[in-house]
Parts: sequence; structure tokens; C-alpha cells
Amino acid sequence: MFGERLIDLDELILRCRGEQARLYIADAVACYRAGAFRPCIVATWVAVVFDFIHKLDELALTGDREAAAKRAEYEDIRRANDVHNSLRFEENLLDLARDKFELISPVEHIDLKRLKDDRNRCAHPSMTAYDEVYQPSAELARYHIRNVVTYLLQHPPVQGKAALDRLIHEVASPYFPTRHEDVLGQLRSGPLGRPREALVRNFALVLLKALLFEELDLPGAQRYVAALRAVQTMYHNIVEQLFAQRLSDLIRRLDTPGRAVRLLELLPETRDFLQADVVTRLALYVEQADITAN
Repeated sequence: MFGERLIDLDELILRCRGEQARLYIADAVACYRAGAFRPCIVATWVAVVFDFIHKLDELALTGDREAAAKRAEYEDIRRANDVHNSLRFEENLLDLARDKFELISPVEHIDLKRLKDDRNRCAHPSMTAYDEVYQPSAELARYHIRNVVTYLLQHPPVQGKAALDRLIHEVASPYFPTRHEDVLGQLRSGPLGRPREALVRNFALVLLKALLFEELDLPGAQRYVAALRAVQTMYHNIVEQLFAQRLSDLIRRLDTPGRAVRLLELLPETRDFLQADVVTRLALYVEQADITAN
């Protein structure tokens, strides 16, 4: 999913979660294939607007008051056929998605802002010269379709800090499962179904830090290990890269290596990612513990 190949356009259509956004992306793809790149870009932007409204609905159903208020504001604008405020709402849409609801990152905001600017060039008369028509390239049109789907349309409405908080709350619950298949099913049905790479990495890091630095009872440790193992199964490249980059440094910060030894007992595969000095330290700790026990 991360570091993707060139994605087929029909696959991008299928990735869209919302029905209305999917229909507009399908229209955009049809325009692209017909060589009509201006209407392609316009339809792609309209898909963004519909997806944002759909995500507000989803967030409102979960009790998000800001989303409910913003959705009600839009509904009032629509019922009143208020063109001025409708344009204002659309103008601020990407800022809301980035700042208020954390649906897109700052970098993604820049790329989608380019889409909005190109949409305006395609939908309004060109101001370059009275007899010139803006002609976007095929590459630009495809670039916008891909960005819209991979940045926004394929994701659930909860990402960023809100998604991370939700995942941590789930794992901390005594009702979080520990059987591997059950954990996979629960995580795939939530924000980790189609996450951004940062969410996967941050969640795995939180789980790892909890196992090393928090006072977890045995059931709690089992839940955190089950969650970490499931995330590793789902996104092994990201998690194993995290182990290689951070695990040894985290263990060095421990006053005593006891919790690191417990982590290796619960997740023995993590030993492959330890640096030599950490392996030596843990081996000495275990050796001294055995001598003391005898």
C-alpha cells in the first residue's frame, strides 16, 4: 500500500469508500480516457467535496459535535440555495479537512490545493488571454485522480491523532481480544483498515513503549502484544522498520532490562532487530538473574 506502483484507474475507483465520490471519480476516469482533461479535473474536485460531506456525516454519527455543526451549516446553505456561502464553504474545505478534522496532512493539503486551483482554471474562463483555453495535460489529470483517492477518498473519516487515540483506547479496554484472528478482524474494521503510514508507525510505537515503560499487568501486556503482533502481520514492512530504527534505543533507556527481556519472551521475533550492545546487555542481565536464582 505504501510506496505504491502505478495504480490502475479502475482500481482507484474501487478504493473509494463513499458512493457519491466513487461516481464522480468514475466520471473523472471516463473523461480522462476520452481525452477530456478539463472536465476530468472538475469531476475529481467535486468528488473531494462529496467525500468531505460524507465524512462529516460519519463523524457526526459518532458524536463529533464540530462535525455535526459543520454539517448543519452546509445543509442550511444548501436549502437556502446560498451560492455565496456555498462558495465560501468550498473555499475553506481543505483547511477544515487539515486543521479541524485531521483528514489530510499538511503535505497532502498542498497537493489537493493544487487540484482546487486547477479545477478553477478548468471551470472558469482563462485570464491568460481572451482567445486561450487552459489545456491541462493527461499526466496532470491522472496525478490529481490518484492523489484524491490515496489521500482522502479511500480512508475512513478518522485519521491522525483522533484515530491514534481511538486505537489506544480500544487496546486499553479489558474487552480487547487477544486471539490473533480476532485482533486482526477488530483492527481491520477500524482506522487501520486503510491507514496512512504515519498512523501505523505511531500506533506500533505507542504499543512498544507501553510494553517497555508502563506498569502493565499480565492481561494488559497480553492485549498490547496481541495488538502489536496483529499490526506487524498487517503492515510488516512498517513495523519491522520501526523495530530496526527504535527498539534498541528504547531498551537503552531502561534502568533495568527486565521489561525488555519480557518483551523478547512475548515477541521473540524482535530479537532479530536488536543491536549488538543491547543483545550483550540483555544476555548479561539474564545470566546474572540465573546466578542469583541459584
